[in-house]
Amino acid sequence: MSNETRRTINELLTRYELEPELKDVYVEGQYDKDVFSVCLGGAGNFSEVIYDISTVNVPAEALLEYNLTSGNKQRVLALAKKLSSLDFECAYRCIIDKDLDHWLDCLEDVPRLNWTEHTCIELYFFTKEIISHVLITATRSKITNVDVYLASIADVLKVLFAMRLADRKKDWGLTWLDPTKQLSVNGDIVLFNSAIYVVNLLAANKRAKELADFNVELESWIKILDGDPRGYIRGHDLILLLAWTVKQFNGIKEFQNETALERAFILVADKAPELVALVR
Repeated sequence: MSNETRRTINELLTRYELEPELKDVYVEGQYDKDVFSVCLGGAGNFSEVIYDISTVNVPAEALLEYNLTSGNKQRVLALAKKLSSLDFECAYRCIIDKDLDHWLDCLEDVPRLNWTEHTCIELYFFTKEIISHVLITATRSKITNVDVYLASIADVLKVLFAMRLADRKKDWGLTWLDPTKQLSVNGDIVLFNSAIYVVNLLAANKRAKELADFNVELESWIKILDGDPRGYIRGHDLILLLAWTVKQFNGIKEFQNETALERAFILVADKAPELVALVR
């Protein structure tokens, strides 16, 4: 969308001053918009209008004002902060992913800004019912025991999440390698050679000499991460691993692709009714 057709923050302030009952919902991107559109439609909610943040002109100075970077999540956060000057009840909502933030005590309390309950939108699909529906019914992956499979990938994804937390704490800004190169299967169990992955990761980032130090931080986070796995799995890692799964478990070739898997989850978004609560 061009800058000429984007709404400005001042226009939105005026919009909600005049019509505070409008149920506009601002999300990080087109994927989130598609998910909410399907989910809300399936729940019979048609009063909310979902907007990708690209439809709003969030200028660089607004990001600088709040010391934010230029990503879509940061743009939604900046918008929420700007609109928070409206000190009366409004029906609009801004929605962003928690990502790593809740483990680092970085969740800000901003009026009418809703953080996802899980790490991100994709994790609302991480249930036995939905994963089975997509992997076994849709992609025809040859998984015999879904419970065993899910438990094993949760363990793999937990370690990857802990690595990202360790990196964030050290403020290294690592460039990540493809973890699927270190994955293997044993029956329905997915195995991850995390030790080799870390060695290769640090070597690729010219930090091989700091391996022992990184592993101490990593092990610390692995011990801390507990509870519902949806609180410590990164959405993009999940989709990557599921696409790899379709290939390894002899599923339909066309679904051995991250984009195809993402679109498949959009089609079953009505099976994740928890998402509806985010727009309230």
